[in-house]
Amino acid sequence: MTTIMPEGKQLRMAVEWIEEHLGQGGDIKSLLRDVGMRFNLGPEDQRYLYRLYLEKDEPAS
Repeated sequence: MTTIMPEGKQLRMAVEWIEEHLGQGGDIKSLLRDVGMRFNLGPEDQRYLYRLYLEKDEPAS
């Protein structure tokens, strides 16, 4: 059962969870797939995380 948290707290916890698992050698794409359900993130928060972690390494056009 998920716990309802104040807005913004889920996103902070999700970023901390991703960073912890990246430090342990986790794959960013699989972590991003799991984090939305784990922290009950909405579509906007999930898009933000995808942009934060995947688009930061892409070269600018």
